[in-house]
Amino acid sequence: MIVEPLDTLAKSRATIGLLCKTAVARKALAHAWKNRIALAEAEIHKIDAAESFDAAADACLLLCTITSTGAARDRLVYQNLDDRRHIATIGYRDDPLVADANAYDRWKH
Repeated sequence: MIVEPLDTLAKSRATIGLLCKTAVARKALAHAWKNRIALAEAEIHKIDAAESFDAAADACLLLCTITSTGAARDRLVYQNLDDRRHIATIGYRDDPLVADANAYDRWKH
């Protein structure tokens, strides 16, 4: 359901926001990287699903800006919707999606 809008908008410029499980957001980003969908920006903002929806899930708001040309390969993760300082940087490296791209780059040897 989430990769379909990414595929549909791959050749255009659009910004989409999706409320989903964090694992689904990561899979959507991995899909975009694998299929060379140009994401100019993408952010994951964690949401306390238990407090907000009375649900036991790891939820987030995934914000993506799709462009028709090149894009950065790392994406930022924020603790919540209000934070402007990211808590992690995820990225696509050597085929897998890694939760901490900076640590992976530093220690991959």
